[in-house]
Amino acid sequence: MGVVSLPGGAWVGYLRSIALEPGRMLATVTLLPGHGDHDGEGRHNGAAEARPLRSIRYDPANDVLELGVGGHADGPALRYFISAPRQIEVEESPEATGIVIQDATGGRTAIALRAVEGTAPGVARAAPLSRP
Repeated sequence: MGVVSLPGGAWVGYLRSIALEPGRMLATVTLLPGHGDHDGEGRHNGAAEARPLRSIRYDPANDVLELGVGGHADGPALRYFISAPRQIEVEESPEATGIVIQDATGGRTAIALRAVEGTAPGVARAAPLSRP
């Protein structure tokens, strides 16, 4: 399946389907170079490290996407907030799910999700996408 741009009305339900099994997926978050960069160099959050996904959701009332990873024995918990998302693109494969969020400034954040080792195939995946 190729890249699918999710309509705004599908964000809450799609992200909720991912969060059904917290801790069963690993998430890697990377800030992508692009229009939203102030220095033009692109920014990365250091060595991108896969951490257990704790939560992911879109809050339409506050227009913010929230992502929680790590915590407990996995190191410190981290929370990411992406304000004013304007586009969410998803690409799913049997091995992983890639999500790219573009915010109102043009900044882009990539979230790579994959099942925790030992998890049965398909158990930790989001609900299948249906094309809008």
